[in-house]
Amino acid sequence: MGKLQWYSFEEAKEIAKRRELPIMGFFMGLECELCPNYLRMFDSYPRFRDTAKKFILAAVDETDPYYNMDPLEDEHYTPKFVFFDPQSNILPFSGSEHSAQKYFFSNVDLLLGVMEE
Repeated sequence: MGKLQWYSFEEAKEIAKRRELPIMGFFMGLECELCPNYLRMFDSYPRFRDTAKKFILAAVDETDPYYNMDPLEDEHYTPKFVFFDPQSNILPFSGSEHSAQKYFFSNVDLLLGVMEE
């Protein structure tokens, strides 16, 4: 997937626990037109690549059994960005300014703001 190392969520859970790093989950729909653009943007954005070193990156699509994990089964949009601690518990964060899309970031700078907190 480019310069960054992305894992399945199952792989990310194991690596995060071993390395004691949080997980950034990128949940994308199979028909999501924006998702490939985000992946290209992540690869080409030096600030994102540097910040991503502090995370295990998980790319999760609709074929992954974790795609609809609680509480994400009620979030009917893509992409979603979810942060997990090294034990795979969802971390609280302030995502989108729209409560109906809690896990959406409209641009990489907003996402980086949360990653750098």
